[in-house]
Amino acid sequence: YDHNFLKKTGSIEIDSDEIVQVDFEWMSLKGETPFELNFVPEGKYRISLSNSGYLSFEDTVSIEWGKQKKVFAALKNIQTIEDRIGYLALRRNLWGMFSGAFLGYGSYLKISADSQYDEYLSSDMSAGDLHNTIKTKDSLNKYAFGLGALCMFPAVYYGSKVHDKNELLENQELNKWEPPRF
Repeated sequence: YDHNFLKKTGSIEIDSDEIVQVDFEWMSLKGETPFELNFVPEGKYRISLSNSGYLSFEDTVSIEWGKQKKVFAALKNIQTIEDRIGYLALRRNLWGMFSGAFLGYGSYLKISADSQYDEYLSSDMSAGDLHNTIKTKDSLNKYAFGLGALCMFPAVYYGSKVHDKNELLENQELNKWEPPRF
């Protein structure tokens, strides 16, 4: 940065061709490329980071004599409506898949317990283990059905968000449409 510009305007302006970034892999820090300013006079400074295709970051920082100040910032990609729909649809589908798996497993346990119960009724007195198996399956199927129902709530939520975004996209497309001119 330019010290003369700082004296004349009271502000710091930094232009950089390099993109400063921090890389994460599986939620752990792999590397970073920080930008460091030294000998900045006391005062309040507005920090603004921007790059095309990303949402801007702005913050105000107060610099005090003899103290270090660290500012962490992240620029997030600007997401198109189509990208957002894809993201929400993926979440809807995953939650729906979990819900279906739990409901299917609960149904399997219930059907299996019912068929074994019929077998238990026609067996002799030594069928105690079969009775315990039926009892276990009957209690497990309630939990499986409950988990399946719980997983359905996020699926419905994300499904409604997908529906809203699709309507927004369709309305934008209708507004772009122009009738033919004669």
